[in-house]
Amino acid sequence: VPRCPVVGRGRGVRSPSPSSLPSSPPPSLSLSRQPLSRSHAQPPMPITAITADDTGLIKELALAPSSTVVCRWGEQACGRGVSRAAWGPDGEAYVGGGHDDGGVRFWRRDQHHVDGQPNAPTPLVFAAGEGSGGAPYGRGDQSVVGLHTRGSSSARVVATDRSGRVRVWPWPEDVTALCNDTLSEFKTVKNVSVARAAQDGAAIAVGGKGFDASLWSVESGQAIWRARNLPNDELDLQVPIWVTDLRTMEESPKMLVTGHGFVQQRLRGEVRLYDVGAKRRHVCRVIAPLGEEAISAVAASVDGLHVFAGSVSGSLARLDVRMGLKPIERYHSIAGSIREIAVHTSLPIVACACLDRKMRIFNWGFGRSRLSAQKKTDPIATVYLKQR
Repeated sequence: VPRCPVVGRGRGVRSPSPSSLPSSPPPSLSLSRQPLSRSHAQPPMPITAITADDTGLIKELALAPSSTVVCRWGEQACGRGVSRAAWGPDGEAYVGGGHDDGGVRFWRRDQHHVDGQPNAPTPLVFAAGEGSGGAPYGRGDQSVVGLHTRGSSSARVVATDRSGRVRVWPWPEDVTALCNDTLSEFKTVKNVSVARAAQDGAAIAVGGKGFDASLWSVESGQAIWRARNLPNDELDLQVPIWVTDLRTMEESPKMLVTGHGFVQQRLRGEVRLYDVGAKRRHVCRVIAPLGEEAISAVAASVDGLHVFAGSVSGSLARLDVRMGLKPIERYHSIAGSIREIAVHTSLPIVACACLDRKMRIFNWGFGRSRLSAQKKTDPIATVYLKQR
């Protein structure tokens, strides 16, 4: 859930004001891809998750029989927090992180730091970054807001920073060799808040404050699709553009889900669904599904029938695509602003990482056992992450 290569970063116990979204990029979060059995009323254990924090650590968590940190990678340093995480090209053998100072590093999962041992594992360094001189909490232009790998043979590592620069590196055949020579580099838009892989990694989807969602080809470096903003309002003023998160659907790669910020009386924290193969305008839109506040994170189920949206005040809901993105279920016991949402690829469970430094896993598909007093909307697992 929290970043089984993902970055679930919480920066403090307090939630930000509903009318304003933190300037730091949302952390990334994901569940292990290995399929599990569906024969139980509750998800079978064990389940592992990977999360990361703004001190520079990536952690692997075991969620059963007790929630504990199994291993960790990276070194703590000011201004070098992990703003985005990703799997390596060969399944889940590698886990990597993009840092606030622009650095990109990958580690083998079987080579992790053990407390008491002075020798830390050596990462694959694709970009060294600017060291501790970078702006903290992902506010600098060099902060990585998007990271993914594509392909198995002739694999590539693709990283996008806040300034809109996209860098592509080859995955080294010899993992002991230096790998800091880029294959290509191009610019997308300015002030990028979030970047995600699209079309199986062949493209990237980007968006930010003042720049609507767009798709860019990794090979050519050119825009292949751009979203069109809403028509002017009743005062003939342009509707503010503020993309806070976006995702493509795994089984329907041409479907793009976006979450939007909050501007008083102008933009009300929307969730929109686009069909990039049909038109530039949205095909479905829901206004303020979680109330009058900004949407901070979105995710989609594998089958594309459900969208999960989280807000800056800690609200999490499941939206039904077949009902026009209508909220059909809200989840409880969340105290901090949601930074990242991850959906398991084979089980109906969803995880979120929040600013209260906790990661929570919810069951959205299994029926509640008659012998259990636990509500379906309550978390089935909660892990305190210590670092923010």
